[in-house]
Amino acid sequence: MMSSYNYLGTEWAGGCSALLNNILRDEWGFRGMVISDYFGNYGYMDADRAVRGGTDMMLGTAGNDAIMTDQTSATSILAMRQAVKNIFYVTVNSAAYEDYTPGQIPSWMMVMYVVDGVVAVLLIAAEIVLIRRYMKKRVNKK
Repeated sequence: MMSSYNYLGTEWAGGCSALLNNILRDEWGFRGMVISDYFGNYGYMDADRAVRGGTDMMLGTAGNDAIMTDQTSATSILAMRQAVKNIFYVTVNSAAYEDYTPGQIPSWMMVMYVVDGVVAVLLIAAEIVLIRRYMKKRVNKK
């Protein structure tokens, strides 16, 4: 889930605990991770507030101040642990960890290959039909 770049009322959405923890996780039962929309050096975005507010990962942190400044307090450590847990939960429950035998293509991947092949054949057929119509109109005009 991606949080918003803007404000909700007077609070930055990426650090809004009422939105990310109370509504998203508690009320709606969301168990995944929340990534912030672009995290820039704008003064109102704060990594400590984001992680404590329910954001697990910051987008676009290279070269800016998305650094946890409070790394020793108990509440900060608990918030960082929860963020890591949420990220790991999403990772290990993704298709990357689907059971398969090495050398054997997973079923979801085989379905995608078939769908891609069918779409490619349909697009090529449509292109051939369009080229033939164009050539027929061109010959009839002369």
